[in-house]
Formats: sequence, structure tokens, C-alpha cells
Amino acid sequence: MGQGARNASPLLTTERLVVQPLTFRDIADATAAEDLLMESDEQNREWIRRWGEHQSQHGYSYWGCRTREAGTLVGFCGWRSHDLGVALGYAIAAPYRGRGLAKEAAAKVVAWGVANIGVDLLFASIRPPSPASCRVLEHSGMRRTLEYADGQGPRWVYALPARAAVSVP
Repeated sequence: MGQGARNASPLLTTERLVVQPLTFRDIADATAAEDLLMESDEQNREWIRRWGEHQSQHGYSYWGCRTREAGTLVGFCGWRSHDLGVALGYAIAAPYRGRGLAKEAAAKVVAWGVANIGVDLLFASIRPPSPASCRVLEHSGMRRTLEYADGQGPRWVYALPARAAVSVP
């Protein structure tokens, strides 16, 4: 597995969520989820295929978040390879936002990343202003370590304090 991940197929649980790799069985749920992944089954099939390959290659990827109670796909949260290190990404479907689900998922996924991904930098990057994303990242133990501008505007980089040395080329 690339970059030191030790667990190729995680099953993470929180108080309200199950976080695990998406499969092609999840296509219809992904398409039905409002403002989550892609708009069509075909686009979601490609999204799931791409992240399945990333999972196979690196031992981590973006994983689906389902409610423990009903099994409803409500979001995704996970890791992707990046030039700077390994980047956290997450999204919650529109009807489920504002309930703390992203905080819950991100905290669990960050803890998994610390234990299982052997790279120097685990980080997240957001476009300001995004107070909700700032709260999610801070709740997961990350702190804003860098602000910079790219071709699309300002970005804020959050990293774990012990791994906070980051610079942008």
C-alpha cells in the first residue's frame, strides 16, 4: 500500500455513522443524495471507480458515510494523495448539514489517518470564508497553519499540530 496505510478496507463507526469505502452497490444512493457526489449514475460510477482505485493503490480514499440507524448515505469523508502530503476531504448531503455529522466523521477519519497513514503531513485545505468547515477541522484536532492564494483565490490550510510544517511551492 502506498504512503504507509496499513488498513486497506476500513470500517469506522461513530455514534451515528458508519464510514467505509463506497462500492458500485452505492451508485443509486449516491445519485439520490441531494448535493453530494455527482448528478447521474454514470458520473457516480466513475467517481466510485476512481476512489476505489485510489483505495487499492494507497490504502485510503474518500469513504461513504451512512447513518447507523437507517443506512442512509449522507456524505463522504476520507483521504486523497496530494503533492503536499495526504489531504482530508468531506461533504455532507444538503438535507443532513448542520447536524454535526461532518465533525463526527472527520474526527474519526483523522484519528484513523494518524494511526494508519505514515506520511509527514495530514492536512485539509478550504476556501474561506467557511466557518462550518473551520469548526469541523478544529474539532478533528487540526489548526490553521497557512494562508495562501492560488489561481482560484485564497486558501486556508489546516494541519495537525505535530505535523504542521507546510509550505506551498
